[in-house]
Amino acid sequence: MKSKLIYILIAFATYYSISNATAELVSFEISATVNNVDDMGNALEGSVVAGDIITGTYTIDTSTPDNNPSPEYGDYPHLTSVTSPSIGFNLNLNNHHLKSDHSNPNHMFQIFIDNSMSDYFSVGSWGNTPLNNGTSVDDIIIHLHDPTDQALTSDALSSQAPNLSAFDYHNLHVFGRGLNNSYYFIDSTIVSIKIAGRSDGQNQCSSNTISNKKFFVNATVREIFDDSNVINNAINIGDTISGSYIFNINTPDTDPNPDWGFFEHQTAYSEYGFDLNINNYNITTGNNLFNIIMVNGQSEADMYDAHTAGAQIPFINSSTINTISVHINDPLRNTIASATLTTTPPIISGQELIRELYIGGETNTPTGTSYFYISATLNTIENECAELQNKIIISPAEGTFDPMQRFDAAIIMEPGLAGLISMKGTLNDVDMTPILSSCFPGGPNIQNRQTFICPDFSNLLTPGNNKLKINFDLSDGSQIQKSVDWELISF
Repeated sequence: MKSKLIYILIAFATYYSISNATAELVSFEISATVNNVDDMGNALEGSVVAGDIITGTYTIDTSTPDNNPSPEYGDYPHLTSVTSPSIGFNLNLNNHHLKSDHSNPNHMFQIFIDNSMSDYFSVGSWGNTPLNNGTSVDDIIIHLHDPTDQALTSDALSSQAPNLSAFDYHNLHVFGRGLNNSYYFIDSTIVSIKIAGRSDGQNQCSSNTISNKKFFVNATVREIFDDSNVINNAINIGDTISGSYIFNINTPDTDPNPDWGFFEHQTAYSEYGFDLNINNYNITTGNNLFNIIMVNGQSEADMYDAHTAGAQIPFINSSTINTISVHINDPLRNTIASATLTTTPPIISGQELIRELYIGGETNTPTGTSYFYISATLNTIENECAELQNKIIISPAEGTFDPMQRFDAAIIMEPGLAGLISMKGTLNDVDMTPILSSCFPGGPNIQNRQTFICPDFSNLLTPGNNKLKINFDLSDGSQIQKSVDWELISF
């Protein structure tokens, strides 16, 4: 308990040194394969050929306003890139680094969405850092196109990754000029786009066992203290930290105070804790102690803190990381309803809210021990299944109904989602699986969504609140859980 209180004092002390970020930054990992290189003037000097792989990230600000008043066209110029240096592209192609250059007076980073007669989604960066040989990188452009007008449902800027399978064309283009003013063009096919740190492929939600829960985190480095220069510019302000942490929902609370929660995870289980990545440096907690502290501040601030304790994690240049912390502090006390572990990620939006991912460590020098830390602003904390959960809708949505109202329930699935194999569920903890198995496919629709109709579902409701929970099994092995609350007014 003493070590916990010391850590709390340190955590509260950081409250006044961390600035709030108004931008809503989201980073996406992208991978593409080069199809063709047009370089008649040898500006690239043969350093890029067909079959090469482009990997990296691009970061957007989802709070960017739409400059186009039309409901069919979205135009999102990112004017905050100077104050948010992580915005834009950060790609690697062989020994070349393709990065948006905010110091370039001609730089512009923009997203364009066309949801009219033919769907387009474009992310462009103009005025970027040059290649290793001085060759300019004028344009970096993601270009997605669906001539059938089925891929997009609006011109809104989403925090979710675009669904590549919904587009007929998905390309990444790089264009520039050599020192002799000769032009080059690199055409590549995008293989994947996903939220940075997000697992991909089959069984996307499978690591969430009955007891273990995984939260994905994404953060932007805002401050570095490196007295002995051990990091040596390998990590810089504006870089992205992404990854996850796993905890056990059944870990007992060892603090008797009902407004405080202290959940100490045993070191014998190496799956608990952090698995982070920053600039290709992997940081894994391993068998180090992992704790979660929650404070439901009745008179003080709400606090959530997931951290390592006494870690010895190898890092850059023989240094060691001894502290990793996800820290949230809310002086307005709107973040934590109770000091109990839940499967819902903590809230990280709100006025005066402090949200930080902190990495601290030490290294031995000829004059003694030297310390360093990396402080990053949390952009997102998400449940592992968040992206998939958003692709299934139960209709009608949460609401209140008169006893005379009658409705069928409907399941609506986004285009590109794997096929539905089965549904299992409960209504007010009563098994509804036999009734759900009788739901039948809905009619065709222009959005190409899978739909299922469950007739006369309102007849199953009882006065008061009714909670419907459904587990969906999909053909790619994914499992998704959705729920909805319906209140029935009493006669």
